[in-house]
Amino acid sequence: SAHTFPPSGGFGMNVGIQDAFNLAWKMAHFFDGSKDYTLLDSYQKERKYVANKCAALSYINLKRSLLVAKSLGIDPSAPDILVDIVNRSKLTPLEASAKKIGKSALSLGRQHLSCLEEKDHPHGLSLQKSLRKILDKRAALPLLFPKHDIGIVYPEEGNQNT
Repeated sequence: SAHTFPPSGGFGMNVGIQDAFNLAWKMAHFFDGSKDYTLLDSYQKERKYVANKCAALSYINLKRSLLVAKSLGIDPSAPDILVDIVNRSKLTPLEASAKKIGKSALSLGRQHLSCLEEKDHPHGLSLQKSLRKILDKRAALPLLFPKHDIGIVYPEEGNQNT
């Protein structure tokens, strides 16, 4: 079992644990003497659906969480640009100069947010208003997805849309 999840929503570990549980009891049953290959074959059919739904929701969460960064004027592609700069410079992330590049880039990226610390700064007030809209609409990243968090309920035979 292998799934790729964005780090938003916390579904990756949950799905991995559920996958391990699903496969472990089936393997234990198989090696205890049942030799029921159909039970082992059911693993992918049961788990792939849940993993795909959770991965899709994690991606939606990632996009929604980027709304906060965008409302503050932060370019969500900035980390990718930084990684590209470090990679092109032939430095490894552990080298001191790569760390300096990273710190400088982060400092530069945060600089325009210093207006948030100043009371009644026009740009700061504008950023706060933009952020407040997202938070008031709860559009950023609500973390309550009980149907997807549980992920143990499998779709009925032939009905993959539940």
